[in-house]
Amino acid sequence: MVRIYSENYPRKLKTYEVYVKSPHQLSTVYKAVKSLRRRWLVICDEGGCAATVKAPLTLIYHGELDALRHVKKIWNIEEISDESLMAYLVLVGAALKRLEFDITQAYICPAWGAAMYVASFIRGGFKSLENSLGVPGEVLRLAYPTHVKILDPYLAPVDGVRLLVRRRGAWLDLIAARCPAYPGCGHVEVDNCPFVKKALERLNATL
Repeated sequence: MVRIYSENYPRKLKTYEVYVKSPHQLSTVYKAVKSLRRRWLVICDEGGCAATVKAPLTLIYHGELDALRHVKKIWNIEEISDESLMAYLVLVGAALKRLEFDITQAYICPAWGAAMYVASFIRGGFKSLENSLGVPGEVLRLAYPTHVKILDPYLAPVDGVRLLVRRRGAWLDLIAARCPAYPGCGHVEVDNCPFVKKALERLNATL
């Protein structure tokens, strides 16, 4: 049933429609939908129930990697590669584990909610997650395009680049950045981009 809801997103399905599409008895379907609602795998109103991102994430957890396309659709990041999204899910999972949240508790149905859990562990720049979350650098490099895509609407222009920063005491944490020259500039990690560094220096000077 999780697959049925995931494949039909964003369409809302009545419980009877799910019953028609499944091999289960109607009573079983009703019980299952109630369980899915309780665990926030679907959200429901008078029009029926629709998948949240937790539905395809559950499929992925059980090895159904084709469900990555459903995550992309729900999070509106369909141009992101499977490899980048998988790396980002590893990163989100590491953040939730450190916070002692499970998937049913986490506010990840909007993509920015997942990004904020990750961002809460950034100290200085994205590369700091290698230490704060114990995630290998290669995973971080793969995950970054997904991270910045999710946060793109919140980036502000500064000296020719676009940044999202957080003030932490006397410090600025670089949550995400886009350089117009990337990836042609040759800097694998945005933390090392001289254009981004220059924009951060300007911001720091105003504090």
